[in-house]
Amino acid sequence: MLAELKNFINSKKFYFIIIFCILNIAGFVMYEQNKPTSVAGMMKEADNFAAKGQIAYAIEDYNKIVRVFPENYEAHIRLAELYLEANELDMAKVEYMKAIKLGYKSAYQANIAMAELYVKENNYNLAEGFINEIKDTNNIKALQLIGDFYCKWGNTLKQNDKTEAIRKFKIAYKYYKKSDSPNLVKLKKDVRNVYIDISNDFIKINNPREAVDILKLSLAFWNNSETHYRLAKIYEKQGKIDNAIDEYKIAFGLNSTVANPQSYVALLIKKAEILKEKGDKVSAELYYTRAKKLDSKLNILMNPDSRIIINNLSAKCNENIDKDILIPEISFKLTNISKDKINQLKIKVVFLENNKPFSEEIKTIVSDKNPLVDDASTSQINIFSSEPVNYVLDKHNLLAQIYISQKTPDKWVLFRNVDIIWEMNSDISIHDKN
Repeated sequence: MLAELKNFINSKKFYFIIIFCILNIAGFVMYEQNKPTSVAGMMKEADNFAAKGQIAYAIEDYNKIVRVFPENYEAHIRLAELYLEANELDMAKVEYMKAIKLGYKSAYQANIAMAELYVKENNYNLAEGFINEIKDTNNIKALQLIGDFYCKWGNTLKQNDKTEAIRKFKIAYKYYKKSDSPNLVKLKKDVRNVYIDISNDFIKINNPREAVDILKLSLAFWNNSETHYRLAKIYEKQGKIDNAIDEYKIAFGLNSTVANPQSYVALLIKKAEILKEKGDKVSAELYYTRAKKLDSKLNILMNPDSRIIINNLSAKCNENIDKDILIPEISFKLTNISKDKINQLKIKVVFLENNKPFSEEIKTIVSDKNPLVDDASTSQINIFSSEPVNYVLDKHNLLAQIYISQKTPDKWVLFRNVDIIWEMNSDISIHDKN
């Protein structure tokens, strides 16, 4: 018996029966989907009427479908769309509402459609009610459409209520970000532009402080060159040169073509001239160098040996009352103002009291493995005296001499003399003697 069964399975007759069964099942499925009494067949027949432009017949057929299959979400949606084609808005709303009441959590089309209908009536508040019902969806397409809704709302508000427009744009941003929408970049620019418009409104009523605050809020949302440039212009007009230069630097660092750099160049030169008049030729050269990088045609004479400047200079004495000693400390940053990277740099700080050295500290700042590139600064450098100063209560005249070496073996060059005058219960006075 088993042998006969094996022979039958291996025979052509067996495979013919299998193929026959598969074809019959496929035919049955196709028949069920297309026969007028199945929902798929009825919808296909109605859609054929719609494709021929026979909307009335299509509506009639879909009404029959929703009567027979009242819980078919797709049938209600399609009927609503046909009513819209026939310009029967109220009937469309009825069908969309029937679809929503079915309560399918994964479905969103009816809510979006109802929201869009009310948007056309400029009733965004009512439209938002339908959006809120699907706000927790994970469907990418739905998230994109919700973002579109809030973006459109923001655009309608920005003429008369810029603050509320920004709120709507930020909600849109949240949904666009979740859906990885291609509209994200444009939306960020829209938000930036509204912030700039608000800032300009404050400038018009002579309120630069509020204008600056608004632009800073914009930067908290999106760090962009245009906003930094606008801040720079406001600061420049207020005469806040350092603030303006800082903002210009960030703006052109983010986007070198954000604007014509001539205002920035002029301000750098102005700052350099101020420093030069104060006798700080090294710092002045830093600003001249920055100006020349932006405008190579500038005719500025510069010292080719001046490659480093010192900034953020501070000093203090750390007191230990119990041991009756002071530990002097000096802190600073170094900036490379040349066009080339620096591969070797050491610092030597000599601490003196009454012009007598009592401590010498050497520190390697830059090496081949860790160079200092052009227009870059070191992190803050803190150097302590390894020897203490005795008697906290006494007045002390302390001096810190800063030497640099860029050679091997070391060739020390005096870079700065800094007086540190210590008096108990008083502030520390720092005098840069250069």
